[in-house]
Amino acid sequence: MNSDFSTVFKINGQEVALSNLADHCTGIINTTVQDWEKQLYGFILEFINPEPYIVVQTSGSTSVPKEISIEKQKMIASARMTLAFLDLKSNDRALLCLPVTYIAGKMMVVRALVGGLHLIATESTGTPALGEVKEVEFAAMVPMQVHNLMKTAAGRSILDGIKKLIIGGGPVDQKQERQLNDRLCEAFSTYGMTETLSHIAMRRLNGAGKSDYYSILPGIEIGQTEESCLTIDAPHLVEEKLITNDVVELLSKEQFKIIGRKDNIINSGGVKVMPEKLEKQIGQFISSGFVLSSIPDDRLGERLVLVIEGEPLPNEREEKLIELLRGILNKYEMPRKICYLRQLPEVGNNKIDRKEIKRLIK
Repeated sequence: MNSDFSTVFKINGQEVALSNLADHCTGIINTTVQDWEKQLYGFILEFINPEPYIVVQTSGSTSVPKEISIEKQKMIASARMTLAFLDLKSNDRALLCLPVTYIAGKMMVVRALVGGLHLIATESTGTPALGEVKEVEFAAMVPMQVHNLMKTAAGRSILDGIKKLIIGGGPVDQKQERQLNDRLCEAFSTYGMTETLSHIAMRRLNGAGKSDYYSILPGIEIGQTEESCLTIDAPHLVEEKLITNDVVELLSKEQFKIIGRKDNIINSGGVKVMPEKLEKQIGQFISSGFVLSSIPDDRLGERLVLVIEGEPLPNEREEKLIELLRGILNKYEMPRKICYLRQLPEVGNNKIDRKEIKRLIK
């Protein structure tokens, strides 16, 4: 497997010959370093050892979260796909600001090993930093990190110092997408899951190539079930065809648009409502966090409700919001009630916990 790697591993200004990398990692782990560094160098050790598999935790996109064994050669294949799609070259600097406990962080390390990238490794925080480097050719972040960087001039400068930025682990909302229009980086939303070893498709969020549709990476085949859920056929990444819970619209054999999650569909009086689709429509009218959910109803089965994060709006503002919503939603899409939660619960990676919200408001 070592023949798949660059002969030299570059990290934080150091160059380590591949033949000495195991000893280098062991030496760092045995010194007084922070936990995130021990995890990083521990993963490198794990990945370059002769064992053909590693164990990772799945995201729950296709089934209940669980530990699975992944073939290292498939991770290498995934890394090559991303390197080719983004046209990344040897010695390009890649910012690692995600924890290697998740597949996204692991894959940044693998891409560096395979492509000869210069890894700029930092502790994973809500507000990433480039440090003395100032500019990098490549970085991967979750939406929360991008959101935090957008808040300050210094943070926006960091984003402008990244040539190609991929954003994954959660949805990029309309507000964030609009903000990225003013940034110099080439920003992409990624689609993927642990089972596919990070992403299998990307969508340009800004610039000339901006699109509502995801474009698949080389070697991927997609399709739909009878319920319009996305299927993924990628034998070089996963043994069996994957059936996701994501309801999509196919533009072609290479492009798709996400409509929402099958398990989030609200059935109100026999009318099936996709909350994610409506949330995109009404996001322009609501400045705080919000989500569309439902409460039990004896007549309808489920009653559509709007849940807003924070303190209740004054009556006048709430009535104005309802008026605006009526202007763009039909009678089946219109929330029957507005609920408020001090904070919207999350399940990790900035993903809203819709099941917990239903429990809290019912």
